[in-house]
Amino acid sequence: MRWHVKDGLNALRARAELPVTAQEIGTRLDVVRCTESKSTTLLNTFIITSAKGICSSRR
Repeated sequence: MRWHVKDGLNALRARAELPVTAQEIGTRLDVVRCTESKSTTLLNTFIITSAKGICSSRR
């Protein structure tokens, strides 16, 4: 199953019930680790890694 970064961001927005930007995800990941299941945390970690890869590739 492939996850698109945008889909992951939407999932994070839904869970947090707050707007989540790419810059905020790093901060929110600590919260997610405490509140979400391991499988969801792994997905979110993958999203973070993908987002960082996208940001670094734009430089």
